[in-house]
Amino acid sequence: MPIDQLLSLKENLESLNFARNVFFDELPYVTGSKEDLNWEVINLLFRSVKKEINEESAQNLGILVNHNNKMVPSFGGIILFGKNRLKLFPESIIRCVRFAGHNRDIIIDQFDADNYLPLALDEVIKFIKRNTKLGSEIVGLRRKDIPEYPPQAVREAIINAIVHADYAISGVYISVAIFENRIEITNPGSLPFGITIEKALAGASRIRNRVIAKVFHNLKLIEQWGRGISIIIQECQEAGLEDPKFEELNNQFRVTLYSSKKSKRQLVKNDKVLEFLEKEEKINTQKAAEIWNITPRAARLRLIKLVENKTLKRVADSLHDPKSFYTLY
Repeated sequence: MPIDQLLSLKENLESLNFARNVFFDELPYVTGSKEDLNWEVINLLFRSVKKEINEESAQNLGILVNHNNKMVPSFGGIILFGKNRLKLFPESIIRCVRFAGHNRDIIIDQFDADNYLPLALDEVIKFIKRNTKLGSEIVGLRRKDIPEYPPQAVREAIINAIVHADYAISGVYISVAIFENRIEITNPGSLPFGITIEKALAGASRIRNRVIAKVFHNLKLIEQWGRGISIIIQECQEAGLEDPKFEELNNQFRVTLYSSKKSKRQLVKNDKVLEFLEKEEKINTQKAAEIWNITPRAARLRLIKLVENKTLKRVADSLHDPKSFYTLY
């Protein structure tokens, strides 16, 4: 069957399942048993957030389901905690690679995170840390380390990939590709039925894997539902980086984080104070408050943020200098 017909069939199935309120990861692994799950790992993880897991709570989470009066693992339970999950779902790993330069010609480091997914998350973050740069600046008398990419944006992008991956697709893995100027985090499966890129950027969200999302939420790996994309954008903006890119590619979804800083002209388009500083040499807190139409205290906090992001420089003789002012960095 041609690929376009397969994708059309898959979309129709997703539409039908959505109408029935059925999620792939909630379906029962009918030939399985409770013993197919690694309860030692499950209990260890939930104890770390002060929660106890028993058969009832496991059923509430969806990792166990009742099938013909027998408790069996759900597909989500197997994907997350199955002892033989890599045999049943070989795509439930995260493939990490570091390329030299801006293309895929030369690999300088690679790693397959094949641990249980809640544990694989930290392994992937460690891989990214060792393969990206760490800058620094002096704040007062102390040295402050500055990661090349905002840690929270990286974390949210990986969690989004895990929670929204389509584990029913064979031969496609969650991947983290690090280049000299960017990180590409890609998961199998386009956006869930009914969600477009435009809707996602506007804040719309729909869960693809209810069991996996519920487990990650209860493990406090997800703080607020549906805020992943907005957090990624916000963190990159606050770091003064180029806007992240979100795209659907051949039934996959990709988030690209860039390490390059936004130019001052790009920033000016979105901020009246920065537009003012393109024409004037300096600005003080009172004038910034007038332009932003906020209180001087709120303006001071916003100006401090712009200094931390290396968008502005504060010029002063002391910490509380009343004659202090700000200029473009």
